[in-house]
Amino acid sequence: MCLRAVANNTIRRRVAILLCATGVLAPSQTESLKGVVFSDHSGEGPHRTGVLQLAVGNEVHDLVYDEPVPRRFRNNVCWDIRAIWSVVVRRLDSGWEISNVSCAGQVEEDAHGSWLVARDYLQTAGSQTSPSSLLSLRWRSSASFKDYAAKIEDLDLSNYRLHGRPGRCVDVLQIARPDRTQLRAGGGCFLRISGKAVDLLFSVVRNTQTGHWEIDEIKIE
Repeated sequence: MCLRAVANNTIRRRVAILLCATGVLAPSQTESLKGVVFSDHSGEGPHRTGVLQLAVGNEVHDLVYDEPVPRRFRNNVCWDIRAIWSVVVRRLDSGWEISNVSCAGQVEEDAHGSWLVARDYLQTAGSQTSPSSLLSLRWRSSASFKDYAAKIEDLDLSNYRLHGRPGRCVDVLQIARPDRTQLRAGGGCFLRISGKAVDLLFSVVRNTQTGHWEIDEIKIE
């Protein structure tokens, strides 16, 4: 059996999640999936609608949900991107949506570590706590970093701190190697430079000497 997701670009419309088996709709009304959370975007309010990306094996599936969703979380790590979730999806007239979620507090270690660095950077940028320790020495000594530092002098994080749900708006885009990850702080992070909405594209690498993850470049898009 395979799970195929057909997603709309906006979270305001329900995503049709189709379960298929050799091209025929499965008769079951519910399915259980276990995978790694790639992203989780939702609107505002107690009855908001959201879209969750769940990586199951080599596939990433878009699943929708309407709050409130029953969640059985062992600890706060379960709220992080790259946490391992077990979800039950149920069929409605309009498609398939998440019925409930459970998490035992496990994460995909490498990608979770790189996500934490991007999250911590956004939490400390523009504050008295310098994020320089999160940046690689190679990038800090490069000409591209000087250009970046000049451009972000007007970085506005006020809406991020209000609505960004610390870091959950940062998506994992690609794990190129075990020691390099690409992440994006997109529209859900509400980042602005000189009044203009921007995305930040993070390239995060593992320092081979310390074993710690470091930001090796940030591009403004």
